[in-house]
Amino acid sequence: ITLTVNRTVPGVNVQCKAYGHALSIDPRILDYEWCAILDCDEFIMPNPQLYGSIVDFIGSIERQRTDVISLNWKFVGAAPIEGGIGGAFLPLTERNTRIVGVGAIGEGWRLIKSIARPRLMSGSGAHFPINPGLEPFVARLADGSLHEALSPPPGFPRDAMFADSGQYCPAYILHFYFKSAAEWVWKSSRSRGTDSLAGFDPARFDDNWANPYVLQAEDAHQEQTPGADPLSVAARTERDRLRTLPGIREAEAYTREAFTERLKWIAQEIVRLDVPSRVRENWRFIFSQMERECSQSEV
Repeated sequence: ITLTVNRTVPGVNVQCKAYGHALSIDPRILDYEWCAILDCDEFIMPNPQLYGSIVDFIGSIERQRTDVISLNWKFVGAAPIEGGIGGAFLPLTERNTRIVGVGAIGEGWRLIKSIARPRLMSGSGAHFPINPGLEPFVARLADGSLHEALSPPPGFPRDAMFADSGQYCPAYILHFYFKSAAEWVWKSSRSRGTDSLAGFDPARFDDNWANPYVLQAEDAHQEQTPGADPLSVAARTERDRLRTLPGIREAEAYTREAFTERLKWIAQEIVRLDVPSRVRENWRFIFSQMERECSQSEV
C-alpha cells in the first residue's frame, strides 16, 4: 500500500486528482501490466466455472488486442445492521447478500468500471481511464466484444462510462452500494469525490436522494451473491488473515471509533434539523430504519 498525500481546495474533483497522482507520480505503477480502478466496496467477480483466478479471466480477453476491460456493475441491496453500530463492521460480503435486479434502480447497470494498462493512462475518471495518446484505447466488455459506447442512457451524451449491453457471465463488478439505512445516510453526509471539502448538508436529503434506496428496497429480485464459490472463499480467507496484522488491526479500530462518533452526530443533526420532512412521508422509513440500527445495543 502506497500512501500519496492528496491536498485539495474547494471545487476540485479530488477523485480524479488522486487517480492522476496514483498513475503518474509513482513510477512503480509501470511495473504492472494491468491496473483496476475500483472503490473499496466494489469486487471483481470472475465466473469460477470459467476461470480459476482474475489472471485467467484477463488472459482470456487479452488474446485480442485490449487496452481496457470494461466490467458491468451488479448492485447489492441494503441489509439492516444488526446488534448496534458495531454490526456495520461485519464484512459486507457476508451481511449483504441480495443482488438488485438489472434496471430496478434505473440505468445504473449501464455504468462500468475499468481494468486498464497503466503505461497507456495519464489518469482516469471514476469509470474510464484517460488516454493521452493519439490512438484511442481498444476497450472490451467482459465477453470480449468491443466496448464502443454508442448507445448512452436517455438524456446522457455518449460516454465510455456507459456500456451498450450488460455482460455478466464471464465477470462483473459486485457493488455494495447501499449497505444499510444508516450507512446510506452516512455516505450522503460526507465529502464527495467531486469535492472533498463538501460536508454535511441537509439539502442533499430529498426525494431524488431517497428514490434509489426505495427502489432497491422494493425490488423482489431473488439473485444472491456467490459467497460459496471457490474464489469468494479464498478471498474471505485472505481478508481474515489481513485483519490479524497489527497495522491493519489498529487502523480498523481507529476507523470503527471515527465512524461510530460521526454516525451518532449525524443522527442527532437529522433530528435537530428535521431532515425527514424533506422527503415524502412514505419514504421516511429510511430515517426510522437508521434510528433502529443506531439505537440497538452494541455487539
